[in-house]
Amino acid sequence: MAGLPLCLAVMATTLLLTLRAHAAGQNPDHVLQGTGVKPEARRPGEDSTIAPEDAARFLSCYCSGHCPEDATNNTCQTNGQCFAIIEEDEQGEAILASGCMKYEGSHFQCKDSPNAQPRRTIECCNTDFQRGQQLATSSELPVEL
Repeated sequence: MAGLPLCLAVMATTLLLTLRAHAAGQNPDHVLQGTGVKPEARRPGEDSTIAPEDAARFLSCYCSGHCPEDATNNTCQTNGQCFAIIEEDEQGEAILASGCMKYEGSHFQCKDSPNAQPRRTIECCNTDFQRGQQLATSSELPVEL
């Protein structure tokens, strides 16, 4: 019986050490504490890639109705896509708007469904100034089914 308390103490200590080691593995701060910043270690190498949403803006789009504050001469820059949209207001008048769409989520925004939105149509492109002029000359809205 005298060995039982010693055995329980050893088991409790082992369990406590195991739990501490497991908790340290689950805590990302545990890994970072005391490491400091290594300025050159975190820079991407020459062969690395940049996430598309962080890429430089390279596409120029005509914007009307959806121009960002830094737009010049109704032109915006994006790393995503240009868009043009025609919506029908409550009086049945067609309203044209166009602009720049960020890369993140642009593919979903550009997949328009006539069944979901019978009073609007959207066109997107990834070439400079293309869709705004094409859609502006074709003001046909989808027919409601």
